[in-house]
Amino acid sequence: MKKRILIITLTISILIAGFIFFIKESSVTFFDQPNELSNHVEQIEVGYVNWACDCANFYETQLFSENSDYKLKADDCIFIEAKDKSHTIPKNYFDTIYRNNNLRLTGRFYLDKGISATYEMKTSEKPKYARVFQFDSFEIIDENKN
Repeated sequence: MKKRILIITLTISILIAGFIFFIKESSVTFFDQPNELSNHVEQIEVGYVNWACDCANFYETQLFSENSDYKLKADDCIFIEAKDKSHTIPKNYFDTIYRNNNLRLTGRFYLDKGISATYEMKTSEKPKYARVFQFDSFEIIDENKN
């Protein structure tokens, strides 16, 4: 009887561990989110990239201002997240007609890399960790007005 209970307990433990591993590897969980913010408030300007994968999809525009021949790499990109729902980027910003407009964000970077708490996966491919910027205000910069 004790042997049977031990086998059942081990089987359940293995199934739970496998389930946790599967969830952790295939979807974004709280384990993937960074948790400690920098004390340094800063203002950054970012552009949006519509990668064909699940990955960080904003880049700091200063990368190009320092070197106009620069070629963007996925490792250069960051995640962004609103501090609260009242500062969410409007969905229409991600429409094709707005993609050439940058965002000016004020907020703080997390100290460690991870995946934004608000990131919406588009595929079953879990994104690689990247820097995450939490903003408390934003402005859409209309490139056509300059």
